[in-house]
Amino acid sequence: MPDSSTTINWGILPCSRVARQRWIPAIQSLPDARIAAIASRDLKKAQNWADEFNITHNYDNYQALLQDDRVNAIFIGLPNSLHLEWTLAALEAGKHVLCDKPLGITARQAETMVNAAHQQNRLLTEGFMYHFHDQYTLIHQWLAEGAIGNIRHIAISFNFVLADPQNIRFNPELGGGALLDLGCYCVHAIRTLSGMEPLSVQARQYLGPTGVDLRTAAVLELPDGITASFDCAIDHAGGRQLVIGGDQGRIFSAQPFTAKEAALVTLHRGDQLEQHSIQPVNMYAACVQHFQAHIRNGRPTDTMNGDSANNLRVLDAITQAARNN
Repeated sequence: MPDSSTTINWGILPCSRVARQRWIPAIQSLPDARIAAIASRDLKKAQNWADEFNITHNYDNYQALLQDDRVNAIFIGLPNSLHLEWTLAALEAGKHVLCDKPLGITARQAETMVNAAHQQNRLLTEGFMYHFHDQYTLIHQWLAEGAIGNIRHIAISFNFVLADPQNIRFNPELGGGALLDLGCYCVHAIRTLSGMEPLSVQARQYLGPTGVDLRTAAVLELPDGITASFDCAIDHAGGRQLVIGGDQGRIFSAQPFTAKEAALVTLHRGDQLEQHSIQPVNMYAACVQHFQAHIRNGRPTDTMNGDSANNLRVLDAITQAARNN
């Protein structure tokens, strides 16, 4: 494992929009991280990106990047259906892997990847960057202090309009749909904030012409009489919000997963109102930094301890419940 003074050399696979907009800037913002190589199946594209981002090496196929001994860790930003194949290939090549969410399209896929990481003695993590935002430090503090009493219900909305019909989220063969793209955040937040795994789920989905879910709504039963609900969609501008209702108050966030501007978080306790404006932070950089700490100390990540598989297990159950309706 690299020591604390060693720069982690990253490979980017492939030249994707999420890599350009989020993960490449995040990695390059860190003093102890460097992007050493990038790959695309289009050589010209790889060369152009390498020039643009000052990346020394570029490749016209993914396997060639994985064989580069200069690279310690790989960011995988491929379509969801390709996460399994290339995560396994990267682990087999001896690389640590940060894979964009969701880790796979089923819990079984996640379990296969985690088992491979343990077998190869390499680290694997899922890119859930949102919970590195400072608003969650405050929210978890309020919950730990009992600021709203006992949690009774968690409600989340995550919706937007996806106008481009060619977007991969509309392609069922690539693991598209609102649930995998957005619902994975909602379920992860419910599980993380409650500290519990759902006992049962009920769900409805509205499918589009390509067969992917354009909208999913679900109700989850948790232990101790706690309930949760969420809705996610890629075909309406219903907005984004998080509400945690307790028997003595509630917590509200208008930007639970993205906060390009200041995030307003509100605590209601009886007649008292407490508001905090949380300044923007680079959640992606914080996620990379957290993973690099695991690479250096060798401790397993939450993903390797079962968190990603558990999250996908709930998504699997939601999909099955919607099909049964």
